[in-house]
Amino acid sequence: MLPSSWDIYGPRWLRLNVGMTELTRRLLNNEHPESWGIFDGDVQVGGICAVRGTGGQMIWQWSCGFYPGCDKSQQTAGNADTYHEAKAAFQAAWERLRPQITPAMRDEWRKQQAWTAWKYTMWDTKCRMPTQSTTGRARCFCGTEITTAGIPEHVYAAHMENA
Repeated sequence: MLPSSWDIYGPRWLRLNVGMTELTRRLLNNEHPESWGIFDGDVQVGGICAVRGTGGQMIWQWSCGFYPGCDKSQQTAGNADTYHEAKAAFQAAWERLRPQITPAMRDEWRKQQAWTAWKYTMWDTKCRMPTQSTTGRARCFCGTEITTAGIPEHVYAAHMENA
């Protein structure tokens, strides 16, 4: 069960004193009922979730880092027996990772989110991709004509805000 006072980041005065950007958590819609994404602004920088261990007991898994954006060597993850241990492990990992994050890393993650959202919207609206046409052209769900070569530019220019 998720603790009712679930605040990974400590009291607000502590966040302000250490100069840390305010992290937020969001309940994720996946197979784990207690799965929380941890966000720094609009970028998901990690997560903590409760899962069943090999013996059937509940364990807490945590991860810190994001892909694309972070190099694999910058990402860390682990298991903990209690929520408080997972919270402490995440916090320590975040303090190591945070100074290494650049705007370019965040943009890479945002572009991937925009690309994925665009692709699924194209599928959901039954729009064909340019790669599904012999001419290499198609019409985006927004009405713009696109080509295979022009997809990334169109997605990032017209649909980044929606991601």
